[in-house]
Amino acid sequence: MQYKVLHTTGAFGNFIAYLIDSHVAGNLLPNPLNASGSSDDRKIFTENLHGGESFYHLKDVIENGTGTKFIGCVWDDKYFPYILHASYGRSNPGLYRGCGVQYLEKNFFDFARKNESAKLAGCDDFFGDIQTLKMYFGIDVDENNPTVPRYILRQYFWLKFFNKDKHKLWHENKWLKNQPALLKLDIEDIVDYDMLLIFFGKLFEKTLDFKSLHADFCFKNQSMKDFINAKKILTAVTENRDIDIDSISVIGEAFVFFELEKRYFDIPFFCRTEFFASTGEILDYVKYFPNVMKQPNKLFLKDYKRICSRK
Repeated sequence: MQYKVLHTTGAFGNFIAYLIDSHVAGNLLPNPLNASGSSDDRKIFTENLHGGESFYHLKDVIENGTGTKFIGCVWDDKYFPYILHASYGRSNPGLYRGCGVQYLEKNFFDFARKNESAKLAGCDDFFGDIQTLKMYFGIDVDENNPTVPRYILRQYFWLKFFNKDKHKLWHENKWLKNQPALLKLDIEDIVDYDMLLIFFGKLFEKTLDFKSLHADFCFKNQSMKDFINAKKILTAVTENRDIDIDSISVIGEAFVFFELEKRYFDIPFFCRTEFFASTGEILDYVKYFPNVMKQPNKLFLKDYKRICSRK
């Protein structure tokens, strides 16, 4: 039996393909994890098809069956913030010796340049982000001005959350979920060792013990940690609790601001230059915001029904 794994960026397709190869071999192959937590260091036996351009054309093949089992790693819409972070933080063959988001916060130009040099490794073209930053904010990002101010980066990613329904990763995931003949594996089950073990127990007669590797796989996933920390902030605000805010990425900050502006529809968060140090500060900001200054931002007013449906 041959296997092919279809997935968007950040949906762990490489890791699943590695585990398939290991089960076929009957033992765990060499550790595939690089410093960013992705599995790009594996030797490729089972093919993982990363991105719509690599799997859209397989629709008829998947439906008709060819002796190949197609597995799709999919995610619930609520995980888009994680996927967006992973597309910058983990979608690289160890280029940054760690999380790509942490790298781009300090030097966006070099972040894009490193990806450009690694095009053959399947990296995205992040020079497109530099062009969009210029179009939105009038900022030149180049060798002489490689660092984008954090508040501008936050606003840039805030706009990506606003336009998430148009994002290519959103549409790729929707396509995968809509293929009835595709064997689906949700990322929630991938990060849960017991659920993932059950999945492989249905594929193979005998499952391997990869608990230690799985723990390392989860530990190195900075994108998921960032998503969980951002959700912790939002939960504390909802429950009216004051907690200190641990360091989160600029994408995590953008996600928090976007969700807060949805919740407090007529109180702006988008244009703040500084992030909050605690949820108590957020609650006070909302409590004491001047009534005469309350007004939804123009984007939310323009697309009221779509934004409100996300609450």
